[in-house]
Amino acid sequence: MQSLNIASPIIRRLEDGLTLRRSSPADTEKLVKFNAEIHKDALVGEWTRDLMSGKHPTFGVGDFTIVENPRTGEIVSTMNLIDQT
Repeated sequence: MQSLNIASPIIRRLEDGLTLRRSSPADTEKLVKFNAEIHKDALVGEWTRDLMSGKHPTFGVGDFTIVENPRTGEIVSTMNLIDQT
């Protein structure tokens, strides 16, 4: 595995050609669809859309991590942490 520059949206290149990277506004619809499908709950998709809107006080559009197949653009895994006090 290769570690990359911290300023890059790409965090690391993984085995099998997958990429671990930070989310961007362009990922919103793919994240909404992925999370709704994986959790089998449309409300989780809408919550994802809300988080990606930039209106959350402690969550930004780059705060999801995405494992993606760059050949297909398919999201294969995602994770986020929401800072709370």
